[in-house]
Amino acid sequence: MFSHPLSDVWEPIDMRSNTDWSRLAWSSLIGIALVSLLSSCDPGFDYRPANWPSTSEHLVWAKDFGDFRIKTSRLAGLLGGSSVTFGFEVTNLAEQPLVLERAELRSATRAFIGNLPGKGAVHWRTVAAGASRHVSVSWRLEKAAPQLLGRHPSIALVFRIGDKQIPVEIVYNLFHAGKVGPD
Repeated sequence: MFSHPLSDVWEPIDMRSNTDWSRLAWSSLIGIALVSLLSSCDPGFDYRPANWPSTSEHLVWAKDFGDFRIKTSRLAGLLGGSSVTFGFEVTNLAEQPLVLERAELRSATRAFIGNLPGKGAVHWRTVAAGASRHVSVSWRLEKAAPQLLGRHPSIALVFRIGDKQIPVEIVYNLFHAGKVGPD
């Protein structure tokens, strides 16, 4: 009778055994996961607000603007990513509603208009008097974000309370990234 050279090391898989199939499936799944994790990991970029006081929360900064307060975290994503989302919490200290009118993401050479929440519907970007609300603005860029934004991008927001417009600029410093664009 013919004997395979590895027959005493490896046991053949019994195609009828659920245990052998389960072991093979788990081994394959773990192998694929490890290969994916190690080979396709895209390093990230991380921008943090410049000159904003940090809070007791990890990676959260806050600043008061008289009639309202903004609390935000970092701008972060994958180096190859072409979208940026800016999320922040606004606490309205005024006696009238606070409305986010406009958001721009700015680099040293360009400005990108933000997509306001709810496709721009005013109720998604309004914070009632005395209330807090989380608001997100997103941008889809034609190239990878760090290449377009450089080392010191900013976000320019325009809020309105009644008839009064209030501009806010958040300047960011690059904390970590691979290859980035100009300043």
